[in-house]
Amino acid sequence: LLMVDTASDVTGLDEWRFQSVELTRLFKKITEGYGILNQSVSRRIYSGVKTGLNEVFIINGELKQKLINEHPSSEAIIKPIFGGEDLRPWYQLENDSYLIWTYHGIKIENYHAIENYLRKHKDALSKRSDVQNGQMEWYELRPCDYYDKFDGTKIVWSDISKLPRFSWNHGIYLNNTGFLIVDTNQTLLGLLQSRVAWFAISQFAQPLRLRAGLWQYRVIPQFVERLPIPELSAGQESDLAALAEEITALARGRYDLHEKMRGRISQDLGGGGRLNRALEEWWRLDSAGLQAQGKAAFGRNIPLSERDEWEKYLADQQAKHAAATAQIIEREIRLNAIVYAAFKLTPDEIGLIETATKYPYGAV
Repeated sequence: LLMVDTASDVTGLDEWRFQSVELTRLFKKITEGYGILNQSVSRRIYSGVKTGLNEVFIINGELKQKLINEHPSSEAIIKPIFGGEDLRPWYQLENDSYLIWTYHGIKIENYHAIENYLRKHKDALSKRSDVQNGQMEWYELRPCDYYDKFDGTKIVWSDISKLPRFSWNHGIYLNNTGFLIVDTNQTLLGLLQSRVAWFAISQFAQPLRLRAGLWQYRVIPQFVERLPIPELSAGQESDLAALAEEITALARGRYDLHEKMRGRISQDLGGGGRLNRALEEWWRLDSAGLQAQGKAAFGRNIPLSERDEWEKYLADQQAKHAAATAQIIEREIRLNAIVYAAFKLTPDEIGLIETATKYPYGAV
């Protein structure tokens, strides 16, 4: 490793950094002579909703239904919402979170149940700086002129991550730990999920902390908007879009498989109880591990008469998980090959990026 500064003819960077000259040259190659994302999407990059008090405005499904039962008008201004933690590579986790969408200018008196609920928190809501400055009413969300963007099709991602977690979404709001690009396409999703893009992010952004051997980064717009966008042939564009669409479907299908198995474990082994981390990742367990973790989480063993059935069922579901993952990996490798070609990278340069971006293909 060596320290390189902006005076060096191999960098052109704005800061000192420790890394090999080869990596610095490679970064320069993929960022010079190309347009950037912000230009490509005409600056249509947005932050998630900033409420000023998430614990009041973001509610669970039980409270949502209670408010609707109290007054049907509530349903019109309760929106499903994801946080950055729900945004995964190619897909989103299901959650039980909803936004009370009291937008700037709303007539709150038309939503009696919502008004009554918010009034219980009026003191805390009134302490928000925008209310104190007279910019909004105590019951309103912070002013935002792009709420309509959440209702459409978009690419979304998390503010902090150790690997690319961009995905395609329609109709879901995001909180302040997520970001979105609107009026876009699956080709761009393929580029953003590529290892070249993540390598560039790792060069633009400051690492936060190590997690399981990988650095976490702030994947905020000021870094993402600088990502290089190569010129693509018509064939490359269509191939990237097709692969991104296929991988999205496979990743969502694999997630559905995960959820179905989690539900069965919870109901059949735990009487509806909460799974621990090991059981959440059931595809990593053998039958003995499933039994041990079931005992740890629920305080009881799998009945002896059911153990053979569970062993077979676990093996069947793991085979489905492995098959889906293999298909995702195969397509991710093809997708990255297209992006490498678009940037005119040599085999040695591809090897450098593959080594630098250490996250696994087919990541969950």
